[in-house]
Amino acid sequence: MNKAEKRGALVVDENEEVTKVIAEFLKIKDYEPYVVHKISEALVIFKEKREEIGLVILDMPILGVPSVVETFFCLKHIDPEVKFIITSGFFNYETAESKLEKPIGFVRKPFGWKELADLIGEIEKTL
Repeated sequence: MNKAEKRGALVVDENEEVTKVIAEFLKIKDYEPYVVHKISEALVIFKEKREEIGLVILDMPILGVPSVVETFFCLKHIDPEVKFIITSGFFNYETAESKLEKPIGFVRKPFGWKELADLIGEIEKTL
């Protein structure tokens, strides 16, 4: 399966309402969402579905161990080509940008459809 065929998107956020909205939006954009609420679940799903997942939407901060930064590197180790959108209402993106090796995008919560659509559009250009 080549990168262009990876239409799965892993959504990681402890807020169930947020994940529902993002999942519905991803379906409209022709992605298959895989929704989890804990980082430990994200690692399991990503390992199982890595051939399908080309995008990860990861909330920071999110409860759980390992940390979000560790999770980012773990997922990148499994698939260096996976693209990331980081979401947060509290996270200081500028401070962590160097730690995260410049994920494809960042959107501050609360965000609108257009912001998310624009970031996904940027990702699709890189596939």
